[in-house]
Amino acid sequence: MTPGKPEALRVLMVNAYHTGGGAGRVSEQLGAWLRAEGCDVRAYVRANPAGDPSCHRGGHWRLDGLAARLAAAGLPELGQLASLLWRFRPEFADADVLHWHNLHGEYLSLLALPLWGCEKPIVWTLHDMWPLTGNCATPMGCQRWRRGCGHCPLTGVYPMSPVDRSRLYRWLKPRLIAAARPRLVTPSRWLAERVAAVPQLARLPVRVIPHAVDTLAFNASTSRRDARQRWGLPPDSPTVIMAGANWSDPKKGAAEGVAAVRACAARISGLQLLIVGAGADQLLSRSGLSGAAVPFIDRRAELVLAYRAGDVCLFPSRAENYPLTVLEAQACGTPVVAFNVGGVAEQIVDGVTGRLVDDGSVGALTDALRSVFESREAAGMPTAARAWVEQHASPAIVTRAYLEEYRAAIAAWRRRHPGRAVRLRRSALARAIAARLGWEHLAVADAAQLSAPRSESASTGKSARPAGPRAILTEGGSGRGDDARTWPGGLPCPR
Repeated sequence: MTPGKPEALRVLMVNAYHTGGGAGRVSEQLGAWLRAEGCDVRAYVRANPAGDPSCHRGGHWRLDGLAARLAAAGLPELGQLASLLWRFRPEFADADVLHWHNLHGEYLSLLALPLWGCEKPIVWTLHDMWPLTGNCATPMGCQRWRRGCGHCPLTGVYPMSPVDRSRLYRWLKPRLIAAARPRLVTPSRWLAERVAAVPQLARLPVRVIPHAVDTLAFNASTSRRDARQRWGLPPDSPTVIMAGANWSDPKKGAAEGVAAVRACAARISGLQLLIVGAGADQLLSRSGLSGAAVPFIDRRAELVLAYRAGDVCLFPSRAENYPLTVLEAQACGTPVVAFNVGGVAEQIVDGVTGRLVDDGSVGALTDALRSVFESREAAGMPTAARAWVEQHASPAIVTRAYLEEYRAAIAAWRRRHPGRAVRLRRSALARAIAARLGWEHLAVADAAQLSAPRSESASTGKSARPAGPRAILTEGGSGRGDDARTWPGGLPCPR
């Protein structure tokens, strides 16, 4: 270390994925921005499809069988007891702060949360309502989570197991979380208000820090004509883009979106549709419109071209927190039309950067979509959308806010544990245990790769995944998605 120069802040992120999917992309991008500020960022994950050497598996293969048996019994987040031994791992011992993201996915045990809180300062970014519920991520209007859950209508829908343990989880999770004493971060005021409805979590410090988007990568430099030619679309035809991860998921609003586009096409000559995401080809066929379907995009530059191809981005999701799709589209100068659900209303200035309509109203969605093409006021929306993202969702603003939260978490932890060092001294026994479990050798091997250049797909918006789709149970039945899970009692598998 250079004399007089402060040592780098060491951040250990904990997430199901560190790339791909909404939460994975958030943690990956934030990690890159923190490194640019001089931080040392590592991650414990359930799966590492991009092969990032800074990521390490959170669970341990010796406990996969136990995790599978507990998952079959309806307790998927309790089986990886190796997380109780994380203090022996070099990345955990050296960390100044833990940054939790999604904790569901069978790669850790929730029983370890209070132990981590005793050993490390913690910041937790909530990406959905899972921490507040009996284990569902999106209650879809259900209010049982407010009083204790039980008899869950979403049993079997990821991350719920087919065995209903929602009452137990709703009682257990808030107490384990409160014992760990994390500082909570929500991307939206909407989610922060729901945190306050859970008594155990309402006592924890909560701060709203919106997600950011890379405003250099997501930009409006490419003309819409050129972007449409990339996808084989007529360059002068009015175009709607719909982008999502998995259109077979009913909460993504595919049926409502298609109905609105079809009704709009009856009034707007030559309207065409570009759809991105799993199930895009079936959705385009159902629409009856000309256009293009792209299953998924694994390069950020091409994702930008997809957003730029549209005159408007239609986002018909029925349940969201603070989606990156809305930010990315607006950063590319594409106004967004969406249902007023979750934190979406905090991303779109109605009538200025896009349009918001009442949840589920296809007629209102159609009228809003038409207005973007036909109204005189809509001409300024692309510029306004880009300006809003630069002002509210730039990497510099969000990175600065998280650095403040890290410092606050460390200061609060030191007040609770006077005289103790945040970084743990690993004894010979600790090193021997880590070596016996393979963690010590893995850390050495991965450290040698940290300076190696990474492929573009490892840092894209929608990253490439291993070939071979796995079946999952969604609210609409079997489909494909990032949260793939084999039931009964199987460990989740990455696509």
